[in-house]
Amino acid sequence: MSASELRAITGCSIEKAKILLDIYNGDANSAAEAYFSGEAIPSARSKGRRSSKNQPKISKIDEWFNKYSDEDEEMSDKGILSFCEDIGINPQDPTILALAYEMSAKEMGLFTKDEFRKGMVSLGVSSCKELREKVAYIKGKMSDTNSKFFKEVYAFTFDFAREGTLKSLSMHDSIELWNILLPVSRFPLLKPFEEFLKKEGSVSIVARGCSEGRIARDLWMQLPLFFDHVGPDFEKYDSADAWPVILDDFAAFFESNMKREISG
Repeated sequence: MSASELRAITGCSIEKAKILLDIYNGDANSAAEAYFSGEAIPSARSKGRRSSKNQPKISKIDEWFNKYSDEDEEMSDKGILSFCEDIGINPQDPTILALAYEMSAKEMGLFTKDEFRKGMVSLGVSSCKELREKVAYIKGKMSDTNSKFFKEVYAFTFDFAREGTLKSLSMHDSIELWNILLPVSRFPLLKPFEEFLKKEGSVSIVARGCSEGRIARDLWMQLPLFFDHVGPDFEKYDSADAWPVILDDFAAFFESNMKREISG
């Protein structure tokens, strides 16, 4: 493995990658393990002494990846479906977004070999069996929507799902992703908000100076905070609060619908 490949996996500088490979006599496994474990770079006298026992093996990760890769050495839709099946998750499970986050993946529906290496080394696994054993742990972390990990995955998903150079998400993609990431049991206002977007959202978004049918980062990031703040029945909503204006439109829509239900 070259220094540039090690850099792609670890995210370290090219200089540090060269030093690590030199210290570990070109052993990419040990070099990557040293970096991800946070260990200080050892002196030249300790070359070759560090054991890689029970640590993820790059060669095994590559062999595992190749099971799902296509002729371009990328894991695309078909490979990702097989990967999800093998580790026991539904492709619509938020776990796959958590895994993409661990990989620092750049494009939805596609994992490169370098991204896959980075993610599996970060998770400390080098086989399907080892990852299956961690799925419950990852699911648990994702279920805590107040956790730092969930918030990081949620923020990552916006950029991960964006198309090309676009700076916003389509309304359709946003709704699909919100339904994956935000459980209705925890965010009961999600369904009324989805109804609002489908009925009046495009008009409201355009009126606020945004592209028709697209969701900006600010709204994406603020939505779960808004749901948490106002409560399931809007009992804590205050129009004077500084939320994206479209959420004030949603509040008016919600109140109007409630009045219609009460009166009729």
